[in-house]
Amino acid sequence: MNFPRTGAVIATLSLAAMLAVSWALWDALPELITTREATPDRAGVRVPRLLAAGALPAALVLVVAALGAGVVVGRRAPAVLNTLFTLTPSRAALSVVLGTLPPFLLVLHTGLLVWTAGYAIPVEQIMAASLGLLLVALGRALPRVTPDLPGAPAREWKRAQRPGGLATTLVGVACAAAAWVLPPLPVAVAAVLLVAVVHLVMGLVTVARLR
Repeated sequence: MNFPRTGAVIATLSLAAMLAVSWALWDALPELITTREATPDRAGVRVPRLLAAGALPAALVLVVAALGAGVVVGRRAPAVLNTLFTLTPSRAALSVVLGTLPPFLLVLHTGLLVWTAGYAIPVEQIMAASLGLLLVALGRALPRVTPDLPGAPAREWKRAQRPGGLATTLVGVACAAAAWVLPPLPVAVAAVLLVAVVHLVMGLVTVARLR
């Protein structure tokens, strides 16, 4: 299986845009950027602007490299290992990851650097809303990327993906909307916890159907 072309293009364009944002805002960024304010109990943390401008682009490169390594390992591994451990990610799953994660990282990267450069933008609201949109995309894709594997457990888990995907989508919509009217950080944390609960319920429903 090869990398999905559309996902690869989206990842490449997102990386190029992240680097362009870093270059455009470079002179406006402080030489040292405070990532944690000092308190009476702990020292503050300041990092060079190169680290702040390059952290998320580097993270994107590492993610894509890890996915590529997974494809290579899956190709060369014995068939029995692929069957037991699903070493090779499906093309649909790769498409979803490469089509949603890079734009999400681009939004985070741009928001953080623009805010650090001193521009007044609602960075917390933008990040929480972006998380909500990411959950919407993942929720809609969830039923399509789950592989059709043999066996009753796999079939029941696949069956649970449709309502689970719908619930994830609704959580994402609520997160994206609530980020602009409620404190965005608690909204984002609550959305992540709710998605975890959704997947826990999906697992419990799958187990219950097998009994």
